[in-house]
Amino acid sequence: IASSSKMLTAGVLLRLQDKGLIDLDAPVADAVPWGSSNPSLTVAQLLSNSSGLPGLVDGPMYAPYLCQYLPTGTLTDCGRTIFTSTDDDALVVPPDTQFRYGGGQWQVAGAVAEEVSNKSWAELIDETYVEPCGVRSLAFNNHFAQITSPTGPFSYPTEFDGDPSVLAPTDNPNMEGGAYVTPLDYATLLRMHLRGGRCGKTRVLSSRPTPTGSAGSAREATTRATGSAGGSTVTTPTANRTAGRSAPSPGSTSTAATRRSWCSRPPAARARP
Repeated sequence: IASSSKMLTAGVLLRLQDKGLIDLDAPVADAVPWGSSNPSLTVAQLLSNSSGLPGLVDGPMYAPYLCQYLPTGTLTDCGRTIFTSTDDDALVVPPDTQFRYGGGQWQVAGAVAEEVSNKSWAELIDETYVEPCGVRSLAFNNHFAQITSPTGPFSYPTEFDGDPSVLAPTDNPNMEGGAYVTPLDYATLLRMHLRGGRCGKTRVLSSRPTPTGSAGSAREATTRATGSAGGSTVTTPTANRTAGRSAPSPGSTSTAATRRSWCSRPPAARARP
C-alpha cells in the first residue's frame, strides 16, 4: 500500500508511547544507545518528516540510506546505520526547519520501536493491529529489491499481484512503503482511527490529546503520516511550511480524513446510485 504504510508505522510508535515504553517528543538519544549522533532529534520529528535527515526528494536512492530498500539484514541494524552515518552530514539540516518527505528517517523510527520494545517489527504489527482488529492480511515486507515494476521501483510492483508468497521473508521490512493488506482490512484500520482508536470494544490507540503547538508533537506526527497517503496537505507548524501532496488516482485508497464525511453517514445514506 506504498505510503499508506506510514500511518501504520506511526501508530505502532504511538502505542508504545501509550504503554510507557517511549516518549515520542523526547530525543531519540533517550531511547536507544546509538541516538547520540543526532542528540536533539525526536521520534515525532522522524514520523512527521521534519527530522532534517535527507528525504526521498533529496535523493530516493541516497547511497548512505540504501539499506532501507534491501530485504537483507535487520531493521534495527539498518536504522542504526542511517542514524549514525557521517556520510550525510553535508545534507542534514536542523529539525523542524524543512519538510523532507519520506526516506531513511522512517527506517530509523522502526528501529527505535524494535529497540524499546525488544520485539521484532512483525511481532509489533501483530500485537498492535492484527490481533485486536482481526486484520489477518496485514504484514510488512521489503519488496523494492525483490520484485520490479515496468515503470520504476516506486510504482506498483505488478509481480506482487496480491500474492505475499512471491516475497521472501525479511527482518528488515520497509517502514514507509512496505505494508500490504486487503482493502477491507485497511478499511477496518481507517475505521479504528475514526472511532477514537478502537477496534470494536478493544482499545488499540489512546485518544488522549497531545499539544500540537510544535512540529514534533507526537499525535500530530500521526496526522501528518496519515495525510501523506495522497490528496491531503501536510503542515509543519514550527517551520511554517506546507507541502501539498498530489490527489490520489482513480481507484486508489484515500486517507481517513477524506473518508470521514462518507463513513460518518448512516448506512442508508451511503447507498450509491
